[in-house]
Amino acid sequence: MHNNKIITGVAVAAAALLLTACSGGSAPSSSPEAVAPAPSVAPSPDATQREELYRALEAIDRGYVRRTGPAQRHSMEVCADIVAGKDPATTAKNAEASFRGIQEEESGPDRGQKIVDAVKRTFCH
Repeated sequence: MHNNKIITGVAVAAAALLLTACSGGSAPSSSPEAVAPAPSVAPSPDATQREELYRALEAIDRGYVRRTGPAQRHSMEVCADIVAGKDPATTAKNAEASFRGIQEEESGPDRGQKIVDAVKRTFCH
C-alpha cells in the first residue's frame, strides 16, 4: 500500500512538471498542420460493464478477479492503449505485462490478446 502512495505521488509530480514545461509562451499557429490532436481518454466501465469485465477476465484466469481493483485499473490501461491507436501486437504485449503477477493460476498462449478482446467486448468500444 505504501508503494502505491509513493508511485501515485511521483506520477502526480511528474504530471505537474510536464504541464509546467508545456505551458511555454509561444503563440499557437493558425495552420491546421500545427494543431495537435486532443489526447484520448480511455473510458471507465460502469457497474454493469465492470461485472461483465470481471466475468470475461475470470474466464481467462480466475486469479485476475480475486482483487478487482488492480483488474479494473489494468483493464483501463489496456483500453487507453486501444484508444491511443497502438498497434495490436503492442497492445496485447502491454496487456499481458500489466496483468502478469495478478495471482495468475497458469500461463497460457495469447493471454494478452484474450485480455484485449475482453476489454474491447465489455467496455472499451
